[in-house]
Amino acid sequence: MILKWVCHHCGHIKQELKVKTRKWKCTNCGKTHDRDINAAINILNRWFNGDGLKKHLN
Repeated sequence: MILKWVCHHCGHIKQELKVKTRKWKCTNCGKTHDRDINAAINILNRWFNGDGLKKHLN
């Protein structure tokens, strides 16, 4: 499962993010993220790490 608001840079989980908020700053590492780009990077990282791949191959 991919968590909703994970900083792709440090892995910190943001507890809440309003739908209208398009950019947010990680309180752990200070990086500023575009909501959609950060989500896309997290999805790609999961794919590159092979998460969920075994379930689909069996």
